[in-house]
Amino acid sequence: MKRRTFLLSGGALLTISLSVTATSAEFADSVTSMSDFRFIPKEPKASLDITNNTENEPATHTWTINQINTNTSVDSITATYPEGTSFDELTAKDDITVEFRQPNGKLRELKLRDATYRGYIATFYIDDNSDMIYGDARVTIRGLENPNAGEYTPELTLTNTNGNEGNLAATMGISSANAIFLLTDFSPPDSVSSGEVITVDYTVKNDNSELGSQTIEFLVDGSKEDETTVTLDGQASADKTFSYTATDDDVPEIPVEVATENDRADALVGVGGAWDLTLQSTKQNTTTTHMWQTPFLDFNGEVDTITVTYPPRVDFNGLSEEDISVAITREGESDPQPINVLVDNYNGSEATFDLDPNDNTDIDGEITVDISGIRNPKPGTYDATIELINYDQSDVNTDTVQFTTG
Repeated sequence: MKRRTFLLSGGALLTISLSVTATSAEFADSVTSMSDFRFIPKEPKASLDITNNTENEPATHTWTINQINTNTSVDSITATYPEGTSFDELTAKDDITVEFRQPNGKLRELKLRDATYRGYIATFYIDDNSDMIYGDARVTIRGLENPNAGEYTPELTLTNTNGNEGNLAATMGISSANAIFLLTDFSPPDSVSSGEVITVDYTVKNDNSELGSQTIEFLVDGSKEDETTVTLDGQASADKTFSYTATDDDVPEIPVEVATENDRADALVGVGGAWDLTLQSTKQNTTTTHMWQTPFLDFNGEVDTITVTYPPRVDFNGLSEEDISVAITREGESDPQPINVLVDNYNGSEATFDLDPNDNTDIDGEITVDISGIRNPKPGTYDATIELINYDQSDVNTDTVQFTTG
């Protein structure tokens, strides 16, 4: 027997067992036969959720398998748990549910052959005509008695009607009833820009004398984004990290939280948004107003200048500070307030607007920049850039957007 093992994301492991014989040609035929039971287009992702991870207590174990397709019927699924886990008195009829995604996109519960299980290994035989998987599957085991505290790697083995097997494994953390997991050194960033990664570092400690294991959850805006299972000896600690990529939908701030069964830590992370450019009229060769807007920027200090750069077909000839309107939301304000633009005349396709140093230009919310009297170019899609610089030039914010005329 030759075993091929692939590491899956999320800690899951896929092992495919292939029967081989003496010659290379026969080996090639054996590999080809695996097309009868295959995982496409990517390695499957398996996760295991446990409703109660306390040692020696009954719990519901739910396996979720994603990115799995089979073109041959699945005959059975074997669940192999560590010694000390107990399937005793569980039955296929009352305690096991197997669901496969169907071509219509719905999860379908399959009929299982009647059986009563014992020990720490159980095989669920499928007695159903809809026993191929189209995308994902779920196996639910109700009333399974957990083993002693520790970190384990139970497995599911899917066997098809040709006898080929696919093995999936996931990490399972079982905790002592007395384990207490506390959080320290929780340190998310104060702010990021849209598209940047929010990295949340933290330390978790088992504040008890006994070995314990818990699932640590990472929540973003109240929804679980990620989780990890941590096993620690009594009084031991571990440094961990979660991450999340901020989007424009998260502007101007997003709550992040790390939670154990005993403790939680949370914070609001500011998210700076991208700029939008809206044309009052998109008609070619029309004199109109171009309106720049962003809901928030991660910007240090007060804004000194704002520079906009357009393609050569657009120019600022004849425009002055009277054609420019800048408004900034500052601390304690709910809406952007007008900022005085210093006297100037503009030419060419780039213009720099000097803001009045007597005005408070410290950003704490939405910013708008309206330019009246710009003549649209001929039909097409164009790039335009906006750049903000603070007084000591220690921070520069630049964004390029597209606009279309027709």
